[in-house]
Amino acid sequence: MLKHQFIRRSCYRIMFYLGIVDFSCVCLNSIAAGYFSIKGTLYCTDPMLTYVIGCFSVCVIALWATSCATCLLLAINRCLTAIYPKLSDRVFGGYNTLILLLLPTFYFLYFLLFTPPVIFSSMHYAMFFNPFIGISGFEMHVEEPKYASPLHTINNVADVVLLSCTYAIFCAIMAKAPSSMTTSPKQQTFVQAALICSFNAFASVIYVIMQFVPTPTVVIVMGQISWQGSHGAPVFIYLFLNKSIRKAVLKLLGIRKNVTCRIGVRTVTSAPLTTVHFVR
Repeated sequence: MLKHQFIRRSCYRIMFYLGIVDFSCVCLNSIAAGYFSIKGTLYCTDPMLTYVIGCFSVCVIALWATSCATCLLLAINRCLTAIYPKLSDRVFGGYNTLILLLLPTFYFLYFLLFTPPVIFSSMHYAMFFNPFIGISGFEMHVEEPKYASPLHTINNVADVVLLSCTYAIFCAIMAKAPSSMTTSPKQQTFVQAALICSFNAFASVIYVIMQFVPTPTVVIVMGQISWQGSHGAPVFIYLFLNKSIRKAVLKLLGIRKNVTCRIGVRTVTSAPLTTVHFVR
């Protein structure tokens, strides 16, 4: 994405920023969570490791909030680009995108300083603010208010509402658009952005519910996977749905070779991208 043909576009600048956030968060919400799930780790069984990871977990919540804010910014960018391209150039053109990305950065710092940590529970395979979740003798409705994070709840609810409204407005406008507009590259990029944001929305809903209401473990696991998917799925979405990025990655890895075939008395050699050479 740092190549000129990508980074000159505002949406790829936002996606690149989102990729940094995803890469940072996936180490804790996927790798550490997977290790704890396999080992069945609780605070009582390994207090030192649980405490250390718990200290870093404040950063995980901050990164999650940053991801939500960046996804919203990406959704606004895609909608403006498809519906009002001139306004989009004004808002996101030049260095404006970098200035706008300061907003999720400040959002990260705010959550980093003012939210409590979360503790992974191998009993439910997810992270909770309440360290006594699932332990007998501790009633959820009594203990939860002591550990709940209002900021996290507000962020998740706002994330779902704002993303839903943004994409609903776009879909309503595109439904009235000519069929030729619905297949443009802008709309293809919109589909990629919508898929990325849908993981965030689904994880937001479940993670709010399971913090306050007794939730079946299967639903909690779905929420945890959605959270992990919100940080891990974008790379696969780009590779499968974005032809330009896929070609660039294959070329970078040296997989996309020249393809040579013989037609009649001439040999046609196709270059890695679009150039075609005719050799007699």
